[in-house]
Amino acid sequence: MLVHGVVTSRLRVFGAAFWASAAVAAPAPAEELTLADLIGHPEATFRSHDGRVEFSDFEFEAARGVFAFPENDSVRVIPAARATGGFVLEGAYQALNGVRMAGTLSFTATAVDEMPFNLAWLQLGTPAAFGFSVGPSARQEPSYVSLIETLTALEGGATFRLATLHDAAGDGTSFVSSPLNPDLFGSPLRVSQEIELQSVRGDGPSVAILSSHAFGLTVVPEPGTALLLLAAGCVGAAKLRRRRSR
Repeated sequence: MLVHGVVTSRLRVFGAAFWASAAVAAPAPAEELTLADLIGHPEATFRSHDGRVEFSDFEFEAARGVFAFPENDSVRVIPAARATGGFVLEGAYQALNGVRMAGTLSFTATAVDEMPFNLAWLQLGTPAAFGFSVGPSARQEPSYVSLIETLTALEGGATFRLATLHDAAGDGTSFVSSPLNPDLFGSPLRVSQEIELQSVRGDGPSVAILSSHAFGLTVVPEPGTALLLLAAGCVGAAKLRRRRSR
C-alpha cells in the first residue's frame, strides 16, 4: 500500500506539472486586426502567436505621388502560427499597366521576456509579376515586387537589412532569413518594411501583385528553457546508451 501510494502521488505530481507546462507552452489563439486598428493608435499592441514578441507603434508612409495602396481597413494583420515571432500581412496590393506602388510600414518589436533577438526572416506570399518594357538602352526592364526590411536596435543603433524580390524575369528570392547578433540586437527593435510594386509601361499588359507577406523574429531562449532542452537531450542520450548496452 505504501509503494502504491507513493507511485500514485508521484503520478499526480507529474500529471499536474505536465498540464501546467502545457498550459504555459500553448500559444494564444491568433487574433485578427487591420492596419486601421494599429496606425494612428499609439496605445494599440498585439503579440505574436507564440506570445514572445509584442508589436506596437505602427506607422505607414506612402511614397510621394503614389496613391494605389489599399485602404488600411482592408489590410489584415494576422499573428498566425506559421509566422512564429511575427505576423502575416494580407491585402490587395496590385499595380497595373505602368503604375508604381511604394510605401514604408514601420513598427516596434519588443521581446516580452526582455531577451535579445537572434534570427530574422521575411517571405513574400504568392507574388506575381508580368510584363516588360524596353528602356532607352534597349535593355528590358521587368515588372517586379520588392520588399526590403530594415531592423534597427533602439539601444545601440545596430542595423540589418533583409531583401526579397520577385520579378517577371524570375530573378530574386521570395524568402530570406539571417541570424542576428544577440549582443547587438537586443529588445526592442524598430522595423521598417519598404514595399514596392512596379508594373512597367510596355507594348502589352503589365501587372505586379502581392497578396501577403510574412515576417518573423526568433528570441534567444530563456536560461530556464535552454537548461530544460539540454536536460531533455541528456536524458535521451542516456536512454540511447542503455539500449545499446543491452
